[in-house]
Amino acid sequence: NLVLPGRYQHGWQWGTGVDGELSATLGVYIQYNWPIWVWNSRNRLKAAVQGLRVKTIGAPVLYMPPEPQEPAPSDSLLVIPFHSSPPYVIRNWQPYLDALSAFAQPFGKVTVLLHFRDYAGVRERFDQLGFNTVTLGRMHDPDFLYRLRHLVQSHSLVTGEHVCTAALYASYWGRPYLVYGPPLAAGAP
Repeated sequence: NLVLPGRYQHGWQWGTGVDGELSATLGVYIQYNWPIWVWNSRNRLKAAVQGLRVKTIGAPVLYMPPEPQEPAPSDSLLVIPFHSSPPYVIRNWQPYLDALSAFAQPFGKVTVLLHFRDYAGVRERFDQLGFNTVTLGRMHDPDFLYRLRHLVQSHSLVTGEHVCTAALYASYWGRPYLVYGPPLAAGAP
């Protein structure tokens, strides 16, 4: 676990750092005065308006204890596509699947990491292409970032269709990140 108790904003976003949380969940943080650790002052200011106890710390991976790195297989690819975020869902998976299928051919090991909200709905489509499709569970699980670090470090290349938090994490953990594929777009359900 990370050293400081509380809820961590694990990925960068425009909103409060806790957008998409159920109000009942946020109410627990208010009731017990638990801190929320966010990336930047924009997130802090937006979350503070909601009555949350908020501290700005930047990316939480900077505070994780180091872990020895094992060499990853040179032909391994980790795919981290954009994900749904309430109330929006990804609707245009097929063009991305087609492009990824062609791009991934030279790789011996291809793992696709899907957000838990997308996993049940599209996993089968990635599996049909012969990819190993996984999820790391809910992002607020205290071990989420540790599972993400292990997954990133067990691949030689990380890709997604846009620059995102995964690109920052991959680079920080010593793996190249390649932007590839048509953009996925989220829309109203």
